[in-house]
Amino acid sequence: MLWEVDTGQHRIGTLPGEPTAEGVRELVKAIGDERFRGLITHAGFVYAATNPQERQPAADQESDGLLITARVLRGDGIEVRELSVGSTPTAGLALRGGITEMRPGTYIYGDANQVTLGSQALEDCALAVVATVVATPAADRAVADAGSKALSADLRVAGLGGHGMVLGHPNLSVARLSEEHAVITSNRRTGLSIGDRIVIIPAHSCTVVNLHPAVLAVSTEPHWVPVDARGWGSLLMG
Repeated sequence: MLWEVDTGQHRIGTLPGEPTAEGVRELVKAIGDERFRGLITHAGFVYAATNPQERQPAADQESDGLLITARVLRGDGIEVRELSVGSTPTAGLALRGGITEMRPGTYIYGDANQVTLGSQALEDCALAVVATVVATPAADRAVADAGSKALSADLRVAGLGGHGMVLGHPNLSVARLSEEHAVITSNRRTGLSIGDRIVIIPAHSCTVVNLHPAVLAVSTEPHWVPVDARGWGSLLMG
C-alpha cells in the first residue's frame, strides 16, 4: 500500500511532513509494516506553469514533499521502501536520490501541452487526429469535422492558443470546439479549402485516446489497434 502525499495538486492526499506522518502511523498500526510500501504523489500542479522555466521548481516541490515526509517516517522507525513521483512535465527533473519510481503518462504520445511547456518537442509527438475541412466561412476561418467528440477540450496550458496544433500550419489555431466541429482560425488567411485534410496534435492526448475505439498505427504496415482501456468503471459499495 502506498500513501498519497499532496505536494501541490490539492486533489487528494495529505500534506507533506507531519500531516502525512500522522496518517501513516495510524495506517501501519492497522495493517502492519510489511503492507505499507511507501509514498506516492502527482505533480499535476505543474500544468499551471506560465513558462517552461517553472517546470524545475515544480519538480523540486514534488520530490521534496516525498523526501521530507520519508525522513520524518524513518525517524519514527517506519520503513519507507518506495517513493513514487509522476508527471510528464517533471519527468526526469524530479529524480533526486531516494526517488524509486517515476510514473509519467502523457509522455507515451506527447501532445500540444507538452510542446508548449517545453517538456517534449513537436517531433516527439506520436498521436494526431486527422480531420477534413468542411467549410470556409471566412478567409481567416475554417471549420473541420473533429469537435469535442474527437479532440479533448479539458486541459490547455498557458501559452497554448487553442485545443491543438495543426501540423505544417503554425499560423493556424484550433480556436473553438463544438460537438462535431472544430473552428480553425488564423491571423491572416487560413489557406484551407473544403476537402483539405489536416493533422491536429491535440492539446491533451490522454483524453483523446479515450474518445476513440481504435488508433491507426502508422508504420511500414499500418494497422488498427483497439483501445481496450477506455470509458469509466463502476464502483459498488455496500
